[in-house]
Amino acid sequence: MNHIFDKLWYGNSGMASSKPSAEQKEKMSQAINTKEILLQTLSKEQIVQLNQYEDMITAASNLAEEEAFVNGIRYGVKFILAILEEK
Repeated sequence: MNHIFDKLWYGNSGMASSKPSAEQKEKMSQAINTKEILLQTLSKEQIVQLNQYEDMITAASNLAEEEAFVNGIRYGVKFILAILEEK
């Protein structure tokens, strides 16, 4: 990512960061509980495979989120520039 995007993405811009909503906390709690139940039924080999799968899904999701973030910033700047050009 571009340096300025990195600063914004990782919260180093001096702007206040948002906290997870109650709905996000609830969904995460449900996911953790479901995983704990699932882990009790899996063999050690299957747990390793599940962890590898989760790592790949997390990496892919992070890349998609970063791309969406950068695109959102770029579109925002384009909108601002378009508005400023109208005057």
